[in-house]
Amino acid sequence: MSEPLVSCLCVSRPERWGQLQRAIADFDRQAYPNRELIIITDQKTDYASLIESFIAHDLEQPLKAAIKVFPRPLHSQMDGLVFALCQSRGDLITPWDDDNMNHPDRLAVQVENQKRFPNALTVFGQSLYYFHTSNELFAAAYEHPSATASERCAISTLMGPRDIF
Repeated sequence: MSEPLVSCLCVSRPERWGQLQRAIADFDRQAYPNRELIIITDQKTDYASLIESFIAHDLEQPLKAAIKVFPRPLHSQMDGLVFALCQSRGDLITPWDDDNMNHPDRLAVQVENQKRFPNALTVFGQSLYYFHTSNELFAAAYEHPSATASERCAISTLMGPRDIF
């Protein structure tokens, strides 16, 4: 039985170019093989061309095919994510935020969690954050049972079946 395709959805802006390069490198290092990265950018700039050039010149061939870039009018982050979802082909969907770092086993671990809970959303309850401007690294554990849902998990690690989204 083949592994499900995981679609990673990313909305990025030109001022986040450095973060997006790192996000693409994190995607490249993932141990989970059956994945795609859908990047949405605003069509008002040539940012999509810059990203496509980076992909063409700096990445190996199998990864090039797994990354798609779509310039379009962006009214909001959510607008971009909805469009990315429409362009994706995956059985499982997850955000791939350009300002978050992702461990090489992130997708592999989450897919195993999804296999255990196939009709649910999964999410991590711990994360590491690195602030480039202040060179600070800190860990967050979301162990607040009485908090709102967004305060009990690393929302950028949400994963679930396509039909839930």
